[in-house]
Amino acid sequence: MPRAPRTQTYKDEVGARLAATRRALELDAKALCEQIVVAQNTYSQWENGKNLPDMTAMKRLAERHGVTLDWIYRGDPRGLPHFLASKLIPKAS
Repeated sequence: MPRAPRTQTYKDEVGARLAATRRALELDAKALCEQIVVAQNTYSQWENGKNLPDMTAMKRLAERHGVTLDWIYRGDPRGLPHFLASKLIPKAS
């Protein structure tokens, strides 16, 4: 089955979720980069939608903070830890 092309919108959405997740974890980019073993300029490109994040680094993020790959890549919050989901998902009024 062929992979769907990755549009700029998709990259921007993934980047926005990464940035929101980092802020919800109350980490600056330097600290998060050290934790997931990635260069800051590389991570910046991910948050800014220039490139998609590396799966290995995202697995490290998942293992360390409970962030699911479904959240990062698909925007599905169902598997997120409650403390994180409560910061990332707006409550319905």
